[in-house]
Amino acid sequence: MDKDQQFEKYKLDYEQASIYFHELHEVRFKLLAFLPTLSALAITFLQKMNSIQQILLGATGVVAVFGFTIYDQRNTQIYDRLTRRLKFIEKLIGFDALQSSKSKWGGTFTDRPPRRKVLGITLIWHDLGIAFIYTLSFLLWLFLLFDGIQQLCFPCLNKWILLAIFGVLYFIALMMLGYINDKENGRIDELILKDAENGG
Repeated sequence: MDKDQQFEKYKLDYEQASIYFHELHEVRFKLLAFLPTLSALAITFLQKMNSIQQILLGATGVVAVFGFTIYDQRNTQIYDRLTRRLKFIEKLIGFDALQSSKSKWGGTFTDRPPRRKVLGITLIWHDLGIAFIYTLSFLLWLFLLFDGIQQLCFPCLNKWILLAIFGVLYFIALMMLGYINDKENGRIDELILKDAENGG
């Protein structure tokens, strides 16, 4: 395969991967707008229903948010892998690096800025914001469920303590999944750099 054919192959791969990346990006942020809005509306209107209806709808909402979370986590894996693939193709094509970059090559994905630190603590990155939104949505539906249970058969149930416990556990679980993704992504980034250093 000559250089022109190789370039066309990389170009097609880059274009298709970019389209897929942006589609996942759109789906993710539509969900982030839809889910908390729907959850807040549910608390506003569904809390006026009787206890059994609250329990049924609350349980449905909890399961739905859990399902959306799984779907988003899978999308995150694909999203991150596409980012690495696009960075690798940028290296193969040989896009120029920014003058301020330490890398030998650049590109839209290679030159993405690192996570933002505040007072030395990393606080600004996608997964953290997403974890907050999904945890909030989960808690709103869980509140509806626990409120119905409390009214129906367990008046001494302390829903606030339970919400705090479940909220913390849900948030920690999401952050742990993010940590696992980061380790996998770091390994791939190392392979890309190693390949670049070897002139691959």
